Amino acid sequence: MLLHHVITVVLTSMAYYMNYVNVTHLILFVHDIGDVFLALGRAFADTTYKKFSIAAYIALLITWPYYRLYLYPSEMLWVSCYGNPRFDVIYGMEILGLMAHILLILHIYWYYVILTYAKNVLFKGTTDDKHHFGRKNKDKEVR
Repeated sequence: MLLHHVITVVLTSMAYYMNYVNVTHLILFVHDIGDVFLALGRAFADTTYKKFSIAAYIALLITWPYYRLYLYPSEMLWVSCYGNPRFDVIYGMEILGLMAHILLILHIYWYYVILTYAKNVLFKGTTDDKHHFGRKNKDKEVR
């Protein structure tokens, strides 16, 4: 998760510094939509409002693939990297393009983690959080 945040911050900071503000705003928008539902789901996960947490998780399952796995590569990566006639002229665009593609790979990885979590909840009845490496994870039963 730290790598994802570092790449996002460096990517948006460099693009903003290079006056590539339109893409910077779009990248932030795409990331903020899914993060709202992720934060809501995590905030209400250990409370008595389980249905609200489940609704936020379902919204996350819908918004994450649309915004981060479809809209981000098909529109933003295409326009900024492949459809940009000045891509070779602007100094540093190769670095921005590389970081944007790494960010896409991380989006795919995190969606896999989200789907694995959903599979564990549905079929095993546990909420084991596997992506926190190095921590001792205790299974919690879903009620």
